[in-house]
Amino acid sequence: MNQISHELGVRYVVEGSVKRDSDRIRITVRLIDAETDRHIWTDRFDRNIADLFTVQDEITRAMVTAIDPAISQVERQRAMQKAPESLTAWEAWQRALWHWSTGGDLSARRNFLQQSVALDPRFAPAHAMLAWLHLSESTGGVGPPLHAGASLAEAEARIAVDLDPYSAVAHAALAWVFDHQGDQAAALEEAEAAIILNANDPQGYLIKGHILVMSGQPAEARKPLATALRLDPYGPTAPEVMHNHTIGCYLERDYAAAETTARRTIRAYPQHPRPFFWLAAALGQLGKASDAQTALNLAIATSPSYFKYKTASRAPYMRPEDHEHMLEGLRKAGWKD
Repeated sequence: MNQISHELGVRYVVEGSVKRDSDRIRITVRLIDAETDRHIWTDRFDRNIADLFTVQDEITRAMVTAIDPAISQVERQRAMQKAPESLTAWEAWQRALWHWSTGGDLSARRNFLQQSVALDPRFAPAHAMLAWLHLSESTGGVGPPLHAGASLAEAEARIAVDLDPYSAVAHAALAWVFDHQGDQAAALEEAEAAIILNANDPQGYLIKGHILVMSGQPAEARKPLATALRLDPYGPTAPEVMHNHTIGCYLERDYAAAETTARRTIRAYPQHPRPFFWLAAALGQLGKASDAQTALNLAIATSPSYFKYKTASRAPYMRPEDHEHMLEGLRKAGWKD
């Protein structure tokens, strides 16, 4: 059996073993945290030896897809174990992402992102996520009106792009800004740019899926949303991916699928308020009056500010007919506008 090893920076090592047996080749690849000697990702490949070059390509794709989210998850856990005042810019950013992925409050995300920028003003990813935060605060009803929040977000996104024109996260942030300003064509261009710059970063696929959902193309949104979830199954994009998939199912009038996805999202991310909103609308459309009323009450109680934002006026990224369709489901759930 042959052994191979490759260091990723100072903290991570990729190890592999190869075993040949007549016409078969068996390859095991492991990603190891060098500081703890813990295996954080393992995959095995058993193929015909004639397919050696195909197996090599397959291993490369699997590693590229799996390593980034695996390392990111470990880095977030590592950052959570450190005192806030001892964090580096990278670690403060990871701490913010941890609060994002677990549904932590917006103030914690803001504090750690601002700490990251203060420690390193040229750290583009922190500026990019600050852009997303401004939009989250406005659409969650806890920040300034959306037009003002989008202006703040645009300033941060453009700083990120200026600092690192090749950052996929920065271009994805700018795509979110354009989308929330109602310019979906520009948003889609930036989403595609993000994907081209880094086909293994989930942000570009997430915003592309969102744009397609909200522009009347929910079926076309499934592929980019699935790709985003595969690339980052536990990170900050995951709850947003599932949320947009729920909306897509609802807008396709597949209310049963919308209910299933919303409930799955709530189980995985109980602190995120948005799935309750669409669960209530889906249950209303399904005629499940009692369950719909319960979900409606939870949607309002979990985040009255978000509920008000969604129902008081139509967001720039949402088509009039889709907004009315959404309100129809809430009315059937028992909401009185």
